[in-house]
Amino acid sequence: MSLESGRYHAIPVQSEDPGFELDVDFDPELRVITAQRISLSVPVEPESEIDALKNQVKDGIAEVKKGGWKSALKLAKKFVDDSMKDEREKRAEQQAVEYKDPMDPVNAFALPDAARVQYEPITLMEDKHKDSENYQFRTDSSYGVLIPLGDGVFKEINFVYPSHEYAEKHYPEQHVGHSVPNWRREDDVLHKMRIHFLSKDKEKAEAAAKATNMTQEKSEYFDVDLSSTRAGEKTRFSAPNFSFDARTGDMSLNFLKAWYLPTKTKAGRQIQYNWDALRIRITQGDKLICRRVCWSSNKGHEYMKSLNNQMELMGGGYLGELKEGCYEFRVSVYNDELLVYPFEIKRIDSTDTRSEPGTYYVLHTPQKEFVKAEYNKSENFTFDFEYPASTLAERYGSEEKIKLECELLKDGESWLPYDISDFDASYMHDEFEVRNNVRWTRLEPKISVPFGTPPATGSRNREYTPPPAGKYTFLISVNGNEQSRIDVEIDGDGETLAMDSSAYPDLPIADFEFIEEHGGQLIKIQAV
Repeated sequence: MSLESGRYHAIPVQSEDPGFELDVDFDPELRVITAQRISLSVPVEPESEIDALKNQVKDGIAEVKKGGWKSALKLAKKFVDDSMKDEREKRAEQQAVEYKDPMDPVNAFALPDAARVQYEPITLMEDKHKDSENYQFRTDSSYGVLIPLGDGVFKEINFVYPSHEYAEKHYPEQHVGHSVPNWRREDDVLHKMRIHFLSKDKEKAEAAAKATNMTQEKSEYFDVDLSSTRAGEKTRFSAPNFSFDARTGDMSLNFLKAWYLPTKTKAGRQIQYNWDALRIRITQGDKLICRRVCWSSNKGHEYMKSLNNQMELMGGGYLGELKEGCYEFRVSVYNDELLVYPFEIKRIDSTDTRSEPGTYYVLHTPQKEFVKAEYNKSENFTFDFEYPASTLAERYGSEEKIKLECELLKDGESWLPYDISDFDASYMHDEFEVRNNVRWTRLEPKISVPFGTPPATGSRNREYTPPPAGKYTFLISVNGNEQSRIDVEIDGDGETLAMDSSAYPDLPIADFEFIEEHGGQLIKIQAV
């Protein structure tokens, strides 16, 4: 059911919100609805100059009759003063009367008195070639959805974004800029939420508005049905891929991928990810550091219920200049939080006076406590993994260089007499500069360990045989000091049994679930 052409009464749920009328023009072929909003508060027409002069003379005569010659002199002086005012002063006075303070909440969140509105059907996620029964709309200072309820009654949920001055003062952590305040963020705090009921029958609209509880309506609008994913799968995310400037602490989000996003609210309304339904925040304890506009331009069921949905951040993903401390990267759909990803920024003060810079910052995330390992069985059964250099910053941040070496143990004993100078073992070590190389903490040196049994010397068979079942340890040394170990287990079929998500059971990171898609499995780094 859609709006038919004609005049509709729009009755607000909250008495302090303005009502209006809607003059609708509906094109049934295009399913496009255009409407003119008509304010119910009719402004008083200003007096013309002639009428104002007539009234002034009339009031003056009455004042002279009442007060005598003293009043006449006073009135004459007023006439002279008024005549001396030039047009600029009069215009300034008029502008002062008409001025509306943008910092006044009444003005900052004012609903447009009269606006031309176009209602467009919302595309169904299940079939991007079909439309839902609901409509979306946008004006110069508001946006929202229109929902048919039956019996000629419609519910319009309207969000009004505030004046730029008001938003900049009261919501500085919301990345408010001239291109951002009018983004459709569906936030009943940042953007005032209003509900009107529309009907040609005014009594029906009034009855619907009277029977509505605003608190319950907000709950129905924002509460997410977390099970409304493909086959009820749990929503997953990639580990956030951050870009971090060690000199300044400037941090950006390169990308965040989502798997199995919920598609509906508990009330059955389709979530609009092309608006700011997916919310990205950085917090520090109870303090909100920043919130960024995040949306997906993808359309259709095949995206939202597929394995991979790319989300985008306005402003190139910039999160801010963060200083030393512990933070949380939070992801939610509306108010339902789906990911809390803790991270820490540490300050490193080098004792090497030749180092430049002497002070810098290092980013530590839960992902840095794992190596991403790939077990290559196709050739020589190598075990490849990337070791996070940032974990070495506090201990080795004042060194000239860092040299990583790896030793392989089986059940606590050395496994095979490999020498790192051997051709096959040449990638069991890595070396990189620390002094005057502020980017070193972002390195992830790749270690490649031959894992199978090499062919006998002189044998024509150059193939490696798989390692026997057992528990293996990759012992990592840094500058000659034992630093950490990586434990894996091989079963009788030569498969690894190493993946361990138990360290962060509350992190719905897709890397724990989709091993092949991410090029390896996560293995916890253990301290020695």
